[in-house]
Amino acid sequence: MLRRSRWSPRVSRALLAPTLAVLLFMGAVGTAYFLVTTQLQDVLGFTVLQAGAAFLPLVR
Repeated sequence: MLRRSRWSPRVSRALLAPTLAVLLFMGAVGTAYFLVTTQLQDVLGFTVLQAGAAFLPLVR
């Protein structure tokens, strides 16, 4: 006989804070990449290739 397990809200509450922290951090990093590339291209006059190459030192 199989017993139905009851869904526990404690699991989702335990993961809520770390999930929100990761989403906030990744949103901030993505926004920073976008704004820096826009700055490089529009203000400093970099080409698309130069702006992309400027991020290569950030990659391992």
